[in-house]
Amino acid sequence: MRAVSARHFGDLVRLQDEAVAGLADPRARVHASALAYCDFGLAHPGHYYVMFSVPLRLAATGPDGVRERPPGQTALDRLVELVAACLGGDPGDSTSMATTLLIWQRLHGLVSLRISKSAFPWPPLADTVTDAVDRLLDGAHAERQTEAA
Repeated sequence: MRAVSARHFGDLVRLQDEAVAGLADPRARVHASALAYCDFGLAHPGHYYVMFSVPLRLAATGPDGVRERPPGQTALDRLVELVAACLGGDPGDSTSMATTLLIWQRLHGLVSLRISKSAFPWPPLADTVTDAVDRLLDGAHAERQTEAA
């Protein structure tokens, strides 16, 4: 299951990379990556289930003492980098990571609800993703400005 999950995360990362290619504006890059995430999950609900709902054992530690990266770590790292660039911070700072995790949780909820409640009259996906991402980025940006003052 780990190999299957890793393959699907690789597909997701490729789609997100394609979505942000050629975009210079940091916020537009976060929007494009977030929408690609949701589009992937809705287009491939079975794959999405394997990626996020099947429990996986902890990653093994290799003979060199380095722990194997979990499936999805690259996707998360890329989103952290995009969010940090948008916030004018560093991928290692707590605000960038916290904001990224909130965005990811929101996107996961959007996808999961749309899969499980497909008959509900959801608003357009792109509008919902943009609104959710903007609210979280704006809140983090305001928090960062307050801390700097």
